[in-house]
Amino acid sequence: MKEFRTDRVLSRPSIDLPLFGMVLLLGGVGLSVLYSASYGYATRFFNDPTLFLSNQAIFMAIGLAACLLISAVKTETLRKGVKILLIFSLLAQLLPFLPFIGGEKNGAHRWIYLMGRSFQPSELLRPVLIVYLAHIFDKKNSEEKSQDILNGLLPPLLISSAAILLVFAQNDLSSAAILAIIALSMFWISGLPLRFFLAFLSIILPLGLLSVITSEFRLHRIITYLFPDYDARGMSYQMLSSLRAVRSGGAFGKGIGLGTQKLAGIPEVHADFVFSAFAEEVGFIGVLMFFAVWAWFILRCFRVSSRAPSLFPRYLAFGVSVSMALQVLLNLSVAAGFIPATGIPLPLFSAGGSSLIMTMIGIGLVLNVSKTAITHSEASL
Repeated sequence: MKEFRTDRVLSRPSIDLPLFGMVLLLGGVGLSVLYSASYGYATRFFNDPTLFLSNQAIFMAIGLAACLLISAVKTETLRKGVKILLIFSLLAQLLPFLPFIGGEKNGAHRWIYLMGRSFQPSELLRPVLIVYLAHIFDKKNSEEKSQDILNGLLPPLLISSAAILLVFAQNDLSSAAILAIIALSMFWISGLPLRFFLAFLSIILPLGLLSVITSEFRLHRIITYLFPDYDARGMSYQMLSSLRAVRSGGAFGKGIGLGTQKLAGIPEVHADFVFSAFAEEVGFIGVLMFFAVWAWFILRCFRVSSRAPSLFPRYLAFGVSVSMALQVLLNLSVAAGFIPATGIPLPLFSAGGSSLIMTMIGIGLVLNVSKTAITHSEASL
């Protein structure tokens, strides 16, 4: 019997300790912030103040295990299975439309329900699309076909378009927009000629605008964003409540656990608006520290990308870094009233199992690339 060797599947056991330590820090702070923000809501509606905390802790443990596993698997192993993962994740986008397991909420088909749990398939598509694009762009560059439109551009363009359209069909414009930005950024870093990049934008931007003006719900949301008093007790209520919470924190905040707006004033305080409750309790100084920590973490991820020894891991870490940066930026912009509500959770902070696990898998990919960069740096000494 042929001996099984783990070194054929697993990478070197070194790990980027500063990056991994920051993941643990953000995860721990995220659990604390979630509990502080959600205990009032959980008590009022579920008679269990620790409901969201306990669920999130379980998903955090699962996500951490997945993160460590992904960080240990060799990148070549990931590449071998990317086509199967891509087909599975694309087909999974159809599940929310099926009876019995799919469900509609606020006019959107974004979730499937199994064994009492909900899952958002679009979360799975994000890391899988990143791995696929990193794989295909590395392959095309190595084959020197990047300037051949048919061989180098059409396959990733069709796959990216299919992914975006499937998510958009779920009435999830914000997630579709994030996929589009990730895809475009990876097309750009792969060396796509500027003329093609501008051509894509000239198609995507009008389509995005058309999707807004042809939807009564999205158009109403834009109007209430521009004129908050137009529907202060309706669609503008979330944004106005969030702004009240953020502003009431002042310079130093009301203290951890002492915020009041979260108790009844902020809808979805455990999910999309967890940062609003956090800002009320820590104030402007705490928010600055929060920004600094996230900025360090994301810049560290981009640094991992820049130090990768080959194209595939470089593209991989870059795509994950763009994804996390977009999610953080969009969520905080909504909480601060800079853009209309998008429904994008704050990574590692907002309640949601599918989002948390997929975020940890993405971080695992960056840690994997980081180990490759560490090994490469040591070999060059």
